[in-house]
Amino acid sequence: MLDHIDKDIISYLSEDITLDPDLYKCLSQELNITEEELLLRLKKMKQFGYLKRISPIIYHYNTDYTYNGLISWIVSKEKINQLVEMMCLFHNISHIYERRPSTLWPYNFYSMIHGRDKEEIENVIKIIADRTGIDQYLVLYTTREWKKTSPKLSLLI
Repeated sequence: MLDHIDKDIISYLSEDITLDPDLYKCLSQELNITEEELLLRLKKMKQFGYLKRISPIIYHYNTDYTYNGLISWIVSKEKINQLVEMMCLFHNISHIYERRPSTLWPYNFYSMIHGRDKEEIENVIKIIADRTGIDQYLVLYTTREWKKTSPKLSLLI
């Protein structure tokens, strides 16, 4: 069961947070608890399933990266590890995941590539395709951002 401090922690973490190299120290001071107590509470919340993870959401439209391409790949099982290792070398690939293909949609692997322009995305795709030999892919460029907000958990707890 969550107490009011746990709920304050969740509420704080679900809002926009200023980047700080010492996030836990700042949060513990905000909540008037020790950093050790904060870390213990986070560990327990994770253990009991109240917390899945703490991760940043980057608003890349506020950076120079304003172009996005979701690349759908057709990749054999034997080449997936090679493809993942290759994609991990690029700082502008944010999502990599595998999905089961269907008879209407043969693509089974996806990556989201961000770039300063369309050419940067196409260059990354070309490097990956050339080095892996994977040449069956489809690029879907983002044309509109529909939602980019964090859930307001403070309203739910």
